[in-house]
Amino acid sequence: MIANVAGAVAETLAQVAPRTRSTPTAVVANAGAPQPGLRVAVHDRSRLEWVATVPIAPAGDDHTWDITFDITVPDAIWLAHHPWDHFTVRSRLMSPVLLPGHRQVGLPVEQLRRQALAAAHELKLATEAVGGRLLAIRKRDRLIDDREADELVAGIERANGGALRARESLDQLRLHADEALLRELGLADEFISNQLLMLVTKVVRTLGPLRARSGRIDPALVGAGADRVQATIHAAMAREIAHRKRQGMRFADPRKPLDIEGFVQRGALLKKHFQQALFLEARAYMLDQRLRNWIAAAMAMVASVFYFVGQIWLFSNATAASTTFSLLAACGIGALVYAAKDRIKELGRDWLARRVKHGYADRVAHLSLQGRMDPNHSDFALARETITLTRKMEPDPLNAALGNTSVVHHLTIKERLKHDGLPILHQQGLVGLKHVFRYDFSPLLVKLDDQRKRVPVLARQRVTLRTATRVYGLPVTVRLHKVGTDFAITHRGHLRVRRDGLERVVLQAEKDAPA
Repeated sequence: MIANVAGAVAETLAQVAPRTRSTPTAVVANAGAPQPGLRVAVHDRSRLEWVATVPIAPAGDDHTWDITFDITVPDAIWLAHHPWDHFTVRSRLMSPVLLPGHRQVGLPVEQLRRQALAAAHELKLATEAVGGRLLAIRKRDRLIDDREADELVAGIERANGGALRARESLDQLRLHADEALLRELGLADEFISNQLLMLVTKVVRTLGPLRARSGRIDPALVGAGADRVQATIHAAMAREIAHRKRQGMRFADPRKPLDIEGFVQRGALLKKHFQQALFLEARAYMLDQRLRNWIAAAMAMVASVFYFVGQIWLFSNATAASTTFSLLAACGIGALVYAAKDRIKELGRDWLARRVKHGYADRVAHLSLQGRMDPNHSDFALARETITLTRKMEPDPLNAALGNTSVVHHLTIKERLKHDGLPILHQQGLVGLKHVFRYDFSPLLVKLDDQRKRVPVLARQRVTLRTATRVYGLPVTVRLHKVGTDFAITHRGHLRVRRDGLERVVLQAEKDAPA
């Protein structure tokens, strides 16, 4: 039974792969691989997130990347904490890009999950394309002409067609599915539906009025084509709600607020459920703890050699006719040698541990494939992570001519990631790697000023008072660099922070100035 189901899944995957004029017998190693990318944004009220996206190396090759994060915090708001307790990193493969010649492996349920992720990825790309086109029109003149409306409607229809083809392939699997696979088929259908609703959300949000960060309302898009796009997205939404009702899926009913909350929670669970199939298994350890005993033994040997040589020198200078004074001197010198031995052992152990940290890493993580993807749990990548915290003086923020008068703390997090191009990944269309870093700044929030200040402003020939809380701007730099090449992506900006939490990251290219 399992063999029949696996065969049906493999056949379906071949059917839903994009058609080309010629079907090659082998897939190019980097076909469909994403471009290297770097993004930094606020994840929630206390955590900052930066995400590095890199293509997987060709089969038989390896790539090495450096991802560096640096933030500067004034001493007035710095609170001592252990950085490793607030730093997390997760690695996962990006959604597969299925092409002719790809061969899926693993249990039928796992193949189905990857197929659903591939379909959702295509819908996500369609969403980004339509949304990007609408944003470009908004920045231009907010006027959608007939030609642009044709392109937008065609993009929406292509997304609907892709979702329909994915569902048809799922229906073919129902004929061979057992109970567990039937349950997964229902979840895959709902996951694809959620991605299609994200397209609807993106279009509706971009078509309508938008509130800028400054509070200004940007009017809705207009023109003869705007109504056509609105009608197309309304029809797509109506079809999708009808489909969800037929399949017994939860949908957002405007008359029931609890249903809307439940829909959001359900969507988050579905996303996590399917993306779990792509996460890498990590075996991480702190290098100093792993090497602690070896470092201590090495420095103990050095200290013992010093003590032994000191004792030989002491005895060689002793005479047979030793006086009481010479005996006391010998005891004193011996005590000093013994004390020096202990200090050599302690200082040497700390020095050697620092050299290991700066020369290699603080923490080492071995990343391997899940057993559901690769029965051999093949090692895929090696990550070396280092956190450096330094306290230094910087020029006065208002008058640099005064010299270095401000005390700041620099927090630097660096990871060197080396990954291999495993053939088993390319065979399944898995050609991208996503590295997600997060740091929790909640220890700093308690020291921020939350007092509301009254500021006089002149408006309509009278003076009024406005209230505002202080905003802190912390310089942030994130960099992605491919080792051995000149390729690098660097984002510089400021993290806007208030007492109630992190607000957003303002990059240098944006108009907003740091506080």
